[in-house]
Amino acid sequence: MVNAEVAIFARLPVAGKVKTRLAAGVGFENAATFYKACAEHIFAETSRCTNAQAKVHCSMASDLPGVRDWIASAGLRLLCTCQVARPDLGVRMHASLESALDQHHINKALVIGTDIPDISASILDRAVAALESHQLVLGPAFDGGYYLLGTTCAALQLFEGIEWSSDKVLQQTLQQAKALQLNVAPLDTLPTLEDIDTLQDLERWHSQSPPGHPIEAVVDTVLKASASNSR
Repeated sequence: MVNAEVAIFARLPVAGKVKTRLAAGVGFENAATFYKACAEHIFAETSRCTNAQAKVHCSMASDLPGVRDWIASAGLRLLCTCQVARPDLGVRMHASLESALDQHHINKALVIGTDIPDISASILDRAVAALESHQLVLGPAFDGGYYLLGTTCAALQLFEGIEWSSDKVLQQTLQQAKALQLNVAPLDTLPTLEDIDTLQDLERWHSQSPPGHPIEAVVDTVLKASASNSR
């Protein structure tokens, strides 16, 4: 039996409700198209993880049936639940980790988002392995945040005083971990990845991604549509 759980934070891919900063550059429909493809890719990669079970945490209770239908229509079988109804991202992340660790067979918990195209099963397995000898592992993002947080102890203080959506998130989290005297895995344990928030992020990822990425065709379509609309 696996002893780790990955919480996947997700929203229904509804135009105007997801990736609004990206939508400013590509339009609401294109942003939702990208988000849906990226999320489904991450769902599939997480399903392939050999060392952890996965659970999708949707943003609103009213969306839960739709999220379950969406995952089933993608041909995947994942557990689904709701994030706690709190506006603070840190509180919601802490609650998801605490809920995972409250299960008697789980002693490692991870949380990820659904807008990082290069998350893979091997990266997730590597993060779980790091938690065999560390209390915290982070997957750094190029924007100064992180795309993955894994821990063996869900300390609320780790998420307090963080300027979310800023380039200070990773550094402030490391400062909190130091204050808590947590044993943190080296930052190069996991690769630094692109977190897609804006058109510039998507263009940069597209220019650097290896050929044949599962969402390459979708991104091509989104970027071409965006370029056409801007003329």
